[in-house]
Order: sequence, then C-alpha cells, then structure tokens
Amino acid sequence: MAIISYLNIDGVRKIASEVKKRVSQMYNIKGSVRYINEDAVDTTFTSTGVWKNVAGTWTKISSFKVGDVFNVENAFETDTDFVEGAGNKVAGGTNIVVVNDGTDVAPVLKFDLLANAMSLDAYQLKVLQNPVTVFSNQTPTVYTAAADLPSTEAVASATITDLMVAVIGGTSSEAGDVYRASVTVNASDETQNDITWVKLGDQLTVEGMLSLLASTAPNTPITDAEIEAAFAD
Repeated sequence: MAIISYLNIDGVRKIASEVKKRVSQMYNIKGSVRYINEDAVDTTFTSTGVWKNVAGTWTKISSFKVGDVFNVENAFETDTDFVEGAGNKVAGGTNIVVVNDGTDVAPVLKFDLLANAMSLDAYQLKVLQNPVTVFSNQTPTVYTAAADLPSTEAVASATITDLMVAVIGGTSSEAGDVYRASVTVNASDETQNDITWVKLGDQLTVEGMLSLLASTAPNTPITDAEIEAAFAD
C-alpha cells in the first residue's frame, strides 16, 4: 500500500527556501529606484526613465539586462516601455522586471510589472443602468460631498439624529454615496453632539450597491453566547 505523506510546517519552510533559491537565480535584484514619467521631470530628474540614488545623487540607469528587478518606491503611470502598455496606474512599492519582448535575434527590452502590481483604483466603476433608491436623504440639507457632513452640532438646535442617513447629492463623483450618522453627546461639553459618519456604500454603481447590502443586511449568524445573553436579560 502506498504511503501518502503530508506537508508539515518544516516542509513549508523547506519549499519557501527552495523557491527563494530558484528566484534568486532567475532575477538580479537591483534595489530601490524611482520611475519618472514626463509629468515628473524636474531639475533633479531631468528625463524619463529609471533613476537610482547612488551615494546621495539621483542617477539615471541607462543599461539593463533581462532579469534585472527594481523596487519602484514612488507611485507612477506606465508608458510604452512596459509590456502592459501605457496608462496603467501603479502603486509605490511595486517590483518591475526587465524582460525581452522581442526575439533572441532582435531583442526588445521592456519592463514587466510583477504579479499583483497594478492598482485598479483609477478604473471607472460599473454604473447601474437603473439607479437604486434603497435610501432617501434624511438630513435637512442635501450635502454634495462627504467633507460637508457636519461633525458636531449644538444639542439645543440639533438637526442630525443617531442612525440618520445622508445621501450625497449633486453631480460629483460622490453623488449617490450613502452615509449613516452616529451621534453621541460630547464628553467634555454636554451642550454639543459629536457626529461620526460611516459610509455604507452607494446607490449608483454595482460595487457600491454590493457594499451597501453587505453593510446593512445581517450576514453573521448569532452565536450561542449571544443567545444565552439575550435570555439572561
């Protein structure tokens, strides 16, 4: 009968060690750099490309080999020197590797973003064909930005109550965002309310509605301890 072995913690460490060993043979780690685009060119970085701090002076790297890996410390946007093409917004701390995008006879060296490197934050959200109106604005004022939501009010003339919902209006990118208020009396001044707003999602995009449903619909089963506590009361 065949014996089936399992992978224990020591085996995992061994695999990690072997992977690191082989990766170091494939890649030539070159350290931290900055990738400069046209809009970042200035008196220090006088042209586009990869710049490395050498003994306190930023120096442009002009020679690359396949397998060279750089950690780009600044956020940047890819250009035509990347396999992925121009226009991809990339977060700071991303690793890029030099690859041959041509042939052995006619090599074309380009940069390639390593796995999980591209930030998709700048991509447009999927807009709902028929906007949802699960919530309507409950505040006396229709705010057009989250920054305008009040953080404090006098108790005597308060217009925001606990759990009140604010739906951002207007035509900005925040339109349709849904916030819920949490109101407490200020610990140092009982004449003032402190107001905290929590974003639940939005009612105009697919992603926003999924967040909205997850924020408002119960999705965690009650525990035995919580049931016992309820009966104890």
